[in-house]
Amino acid sequence: MIVCDFNICFTFVWAGWEGTAHGTRIFNEALHRPDLHFPFPTDKYYVIDVRYPNTRGYLAPYKGTNIRYHISDFRRGHTAAMREPRGPKEKFNYYHSSLFDETFNRAQQKSYNLTHNRTSSKGDEEGPSTHRMSNDNSYMTTIRDIIAQDIMEFRR
Repeated sequence: MIVCDFNICFTFVWAGWEGTAHGTRIFNEALHRPDLHFPFPTDKYYVIDVRYPNTRGYLAPYKGTNIRYHISDFRRGHTAAMREPRGPKEKFNYYHSSLFDETFNRAQQKSYNLTHNRTSSKGDEEGPSTHRMSNDNSYMTTIRDIIAQDIMEFRR
């Protein structure tokens, strides 16, 4: 498991797990072992891969069978319209997976917290790791929804 900052500098590395260990298992173990000195986010959050849970301090992309995430998925379309992200979730995922797009960077400058008077969309298709629905998970789901809405507004 490797954690990098936005300057692509390693802030945490944990090697030695067997090759078949799932990333979420390693992530959860790192979170619960004080002896590892895992760098918990304080006033920010980590942008994490699609394999990890969307929970407080860790911003994962949207998951689902009809929601694209990887840049290569967007490039496979035969026409420009097929390559274009569909809706706020795919736009968020497109920028989340590339991390260096101007629009996502502008959105990142805003202070995202639950003082905004917006509601998150529920009932959307999510992977099993995001259906725990604790306060931490719903908090980051709301943050993600707010960012996705802001990305849509910036792109208009």
